[in-house]
Amino acid sequence: MAENNKVTKGSALTVVVAVSVAVAIIVVRLFYLSVFKFEEYQKKVIDQLITENKVSADRGYIYDTNMNVLAANYTVYDISVSPSKIAKLTSEEKLSDVWNKYYPGASSSDIGKIIASFLATTLELEEDSVLAKISKHTSLYANILKGVEAEKADKIREFIEKLDLSDEIFVNAASHRYYPYDNLASHTLGFAGSDNTGLYGIEYYYDDILSGTDGKYIIARDAYGNEMPFEYESYVEAVDGYSIVSTIDMRVQAVLEKYIKEASETFGTTNGVSGIVMDINTGAILAMASYPDFNLNDPFTLSEYYQKMLDGSGLEEGSKEYSQKLTSLRQEMWKNKSVNTVYMPGSTFKIITVSMTLEEKLAALNESFNCRGFHMVPGYGRPIKCHVTYGHGTLTLRQGLQKSCNPVMMTLAERIGGDTFYEYFKNFGYLEKTGIDLPGEETGVFYSQNNFGPVDLACASFGQNFGISMLQHIVAISAAANGGNLVVPHVVDRIIDSDGNVIKETETVIKRNVVSAETSKNICDILAEAAANAQSSTNAYIPGYRVATKTGTTEKTDKRDETGAATLRIGSCVTFAPADDPQYIILIVNDEPRLGSQWGSVNAAPYAGMVFEEVLPLLGVEPVYTEEELEQLTVTVGNYVGRTRERAEKLIASLGCKVEIIGDGDKVTAQTPAKGSTFTKGSGKITLYLGTEADETEYTVPNVVGMNLTSANQLIINSGFNVKINGVKNYGLGSELTVISQSPAAGTKLKAGSVVTITSVNVNEQE
Repeated sequence: MAENNKVTKGSALTVVVAVSVAVAIIVVRLFYLSVFKFEEYQKKVIDQLITENKVSADRGYIYDTNMNVLAANYTVYDISVSPSKIAKLTSEEKLSDVWNKYYPGASSSDIGKIIASFLATTLELEEDSVLAKISKHTSLYANILKGVEAEKADKIREFIEKLDLSDEIFVNAASHRYYPYDNLASHTLGFAGSDNTGLYGIEYYYDDILSGTDGKYIIARDAYGNEMPFEYESYVEAVDGYSIVSTIDMRVQAVLEKYIKEASETFGTTNGVSGIVMDINTGAILAMASYPDFNLNDPFTLSEYYQKMLDGSGLEEGSKEYSQKLTSLRQEMWKNKSVNTVYMPGSTFKIITVSMTLEEKLAALNESFNCRGFHMVPGYGRPIKCHVTYGHGTLTLRQGLQKSCNPVMMTLAERIGGDTFYEYFKNFGYLEKTGIDLPGEETGVFYSQNNFGPVDLACASFGQNFGISMLQHIVAISAAANGGNLVVPHVVDRIIDSDGNVIKETETVIKRNVVSAETSKNICDILAEAAANAQSSTNAYIPGYRVATKTGTTEKTDKRDETGAATLRIGSCVTFAPADDPQYIILIVNDEPRLGSQWGSVNAAPYAGMVFEEVLPLLGVEPVYTEEELEQLTVTVGNYVGRTRERAEKLIASLGCKVEIIGDGDKVTAQTPAKGSTFTKGSGKITLYLGTEADETEYTVPNVVGMNLTSANQLIINSGFNVKINGVKNYGLGSELTVISQSPAAGTKLKAGSVVTITSVNVNEQE
């Protein structure tokens, strides 16, 4: 018995101890949760009792330098539902009062299906997908679709009002990005995604500036999900993003895009044509473009160019490989090749080699050199050739740059030496990022200083066997031309608020001075003389302006055909103006032209010249013409219909154009070409009809591609048309110039007096 009492007492003690330990653990746990985890669990409770509805901030606008809107917003709507509220409809009075009016005989189980069917039909969604969201009855909210257009949102509002569903279906306004000019500056602007977050270009780089801060409605709810009284609600106001005024001038941008597209189509370019127009002294980018481009308002749809590549891949639509190829092509389409890729600059780099030479005073401008068509580098058994394989003969340093002689450059590089050349290469910015305010900038690919041997030095002197970005190159050449200042390029001029107040302004940043003003002036004079005197670079010549130009053609050694031959080329041209006071600079790169000439002097230089011819007057740079140049100007036809013969003739005479009168009378009743037409003054006439109707006879446009300019001009006039000449004008080289494109195409029917536009170049230039 005593034994049993001892056992009983022992068991009781064990229970007491166990209970005490358990209580102690609970007390400690409660203390821990209430003290150390209080805020965490308080937040969880509050999160279950409140609902936050986001109020989207408006994204800031992007303007061009003249305050034209390049990126704006328009209102779209986000559609969402409350599944838990929809589930409760079955027990509420309005179910019979309202729903039976429009859906007689509908049972409680039909309500969700009816709502899902309506939303799916209106929003063009899969009904099963919508119903699945609505059927999650424990969910307070479910998003159905974002970015809905106003027309569809209005239909949903009508449905909500008709069936009294304001607590069950929600239509919330949101902001959506819109680009008024579709493809304009697509690679520079970039675009925002469906959530209004910047994904590429300026939109991405300045996303935190543009996006602002979203606001929110905070709605308190009881344990059953019902909204509590108004005093328990709060509102945090959205703060709209700042706007950006870019350095892009949409007029210059449009002209650049027009001509790089023409270059691509004329020469069958397979790896794109890119161009930059920059203020040579400040680094402000006025235009930056690559072709093919894409539509900013529909960026995930491949452009025609890239869609053809996808269609030609032979991959089955819907396959994993097809999806991967699609993704790859999109990324390629979005790439800003002026910033995000590197290329071999070729002979345009010779500007830098000569700048080094002049700065180190290693050769005089008129010192003589001899070109035999090749150069032997000490220690290397094979000759390195000049592009003129039979040799230039004797020529000065000045002529060596103008005629783009490789042996002269290699000789200069030997004088400079590897270490000094490397230091200048570094100082010109080729081994570092330029610092532009755009994402994904690439740096150059060059030798390490320890591995920079004599052959590497020789090839580098004429721009071969290393890679740099277009942006690095245009900045470096700007330094060689602007007095020696290496500037930081930029695409944003200032940041402003909604009232136009300046929040931040971009100032010109000069990294360092790399050459003297004297060296810079000599470079400008050498390159300007080449174009003006028709020694070389004539295809970038612009009537009325003194421009400085250098062209280049690079062999793509990283791509070879089945025989191992490097048959592909990169043509390029850099030009700046005015040569005696440089203000603006253009670099155009034509990557893999497949039709016609592969020389940059033919497939890039004319387009750089045409861009400058159109944009320099827009930028306030006034031309000064010779008498010969005046004859080759392009004139714009005015409206002469309704004017007296005397007045019309005076107006046409002021243009310097010929006039032809047909018919009798004192009033002009018709004219050709029509008002607004443009043609080259010395190559056509304006016909006025007095008291009679215009000649409606249609004539056939002749084929003049491949003809010399003089013959082509005459044939078009003899066929009854006026001529507009792009590219090199007939300033004494008419028989030496060749027409490389025309518009409209041969065989087109046009009325007499209509304008045929041709582009002429000197195809004999080989550099």
